[in-house]
Amino acid sequence: MEKKLKITLAIIITVLLAVIAFIGVYSKDAVVYKNNLPDYVLSSELQGKNIASFVVKEGTEEEKLNIENYEKAKKIIEGRLSSLGVSDSKVRLDKNTGKIAVELQDDTNTSRILQYISSKGDFAITDSQDGTLLIGRDNIKKASIVYGQDTENNKIIVYLNIEFDKEGAQKLLEISKEYAEGQEIEDKEENESTENTENTENTETNTVDQNVENVENANENTESTENTESAENTENTESTETEEDKQKKITLTIEGEDIFSTYFGQEMSGGNLPISLGSASDSSGLQTFLRQGSYYTMLLNNDEMPIDYEVKYTASTNGNLQDNWKYVFIATIAVTFVIIVVYMIVKFKEDGVYAAVSMVAMISLLSLILRYTASTISINTLPAVVLVMVLDAYIITKILAKINKDKTYEVAAKALTRTYLEEIGIILTAICISIVFTFMGQILVYSFGMALFYGIISIAIANLVIFRTMILGKYKEN
Repeated sequence: MEKKLKITLAIIITVLLAVIAFIGVYSKDAVVYKNNLPDYVLSSELQGKNIASFVVKEGTEEEKLNIENYEKAKKIIEGRLSSLGVSDSKVRLDKNTGKIAVELQDDTNTSRILQYISSKGDFAITDSQDGTLLIGRDNIKKASIVYGQDTENNKIIVYLNIEFDKEGAQKLLEISKEYAEGQEIEDKEENESTENTENTENTETNTVDQNVENVENANENTESTENTESAENTENTESTETEEDKQKKITLTIEGEDIFSTYFGQEMSGGNLPISLGSASDSSGLQTFLRQGSYYTMLLNNDEMPIDYEVKYTASTNGNLQDNWKYVFIATIAVTFVIIVVYMIVKFKEDGVYAAVSMVAMISLLSLILRYTASTISINTLPAVVLVMVLDAYIITKILAKINKDKTYEVAAKALTRTYLEEIGIILTAICISIVFTFMGQILVYSFGMALFYGIISIAIANLVIFRTMILGKYKEN
């Protein structure tokens, strides 16, 4: 009785998986019901394409209009797309005119991506008073997003961390001294003999967290100067404003926008400059700052565009298989499933039914994994899924063939274990193929590899949890 209960439970779990995977989980959103499962990510062949034309801006200097700059611009756009995680894209260059065509999936992020990749990408740290360039983008080694914790307000702080090369790190150290709090006033009151008292050769590298604290101090100083009425006694207000007017400051500019103007509270000796983008306690608020951070890291981790481009027009096209791909996909899988199930039931009778239930669980798991991992589904996903079904049927057939020779619990238990060891060569070959294909750049090859890899995982889970439970449950009572 206990074993029959386990078989029934395995069937119920399989039915629930199938319902969730192929029908969905719905909840009421305002006045309509919405499926809470993430949508499948479709390739451009299935979903449709957005083709944007990048043209050189009018008035660009004649000497910049050459093939070398055109090809460099194309390479930068490709790098920016890669930085943003856009895989299913194509970039084509007209070497005669410099026009660049960018082909992307047509979705809600397309406009934002086009805006990002068409940016100039300039960067500068300058003197706020006279605009003297202090550090340029040639000194940037890497830009990344880092996080901090505001324990007092229970918020997560998002920082853009700019790491400079050796020359840039030295420049940052020097300007953090020159543009330190009260530096100009101290220069007038103290002798210049104090300038060389510090030995910078043995200065230990500050961590990113330390530099974050330095910049926070600087930002706090900047905010306090804007609100001197609340920070100082009324008797000293005029003198404070005079002192702040004399304070030397730097301005950081990205893509022509002044991010902030400030001075340094401490020396920046680690070669890292963390910039606070904002803080939030909820995921939607964090996403806003993360999008801003991804934009800046994309710009700073790729070269500045040698030519100014603008998006002249965009055109959307339907996917070649957009209208009928679902029917082809479903029909192919259904036909393959029916053929396998009929063969199993005819040859193995009741055990064949258990095999069919296990395969339903496997396909349902694969569907959910593809959804939640946001794996791109292309026309090559279909043959991968069919191959997974055939591999699953092959392994189960081997197991049931052994059990048929002597239908006992001991034989069934050994068959469920030994068959995998005997077929390990085929299994490892399939895993290696899936891994190699997954790391290839082309979306058609990549989608095949991902579906095959996740399919093998689904086979392992379904056979271990569903098929093994039902088979051992049946023969335990014999």
